[in-house]
Amino acid sequence: MIIINLIQNAIKAMPSGGELNIELKKRKNTITISFTDTGCGISSKDIQRIFEPFYSTQQGLGAAGTGLGLPIVKSIVEKFSGHISVKSQLQKGTCFTLKFEQMDKKTN
Repeated sequence: MIIINLIQNAIKAMPSGGELNIELKKRKNTITISFTDTGCGISSKDIQRIFEPFYSTQQGLGAAGTGLGLPIVKSIVEKFSGHISVKSQLQKGTCFTLKFEQMDKKTN
């Protein structure tokens, strides 16, 4: 669900095409997954609110979102004791980064 939602958002942010890079890294006990697109970017005003339920940056557009995708993504990430962060620049793109600590096998 996380991956599908972030990919769909990246595609919507690049209506004229672009690039989406997905990178997975494992270092010691940390797994990091980054989704970086070359889309329209997110304004600093909007970036503060994108994880709020029903907030959408696509308001007024024909195919506007419900504003539930990113709050659900964040909720799922946090249920697995992960962290999600975002960096964005208007007209240059956005990068969502997910970090998960590997759980000790003895505690599972």
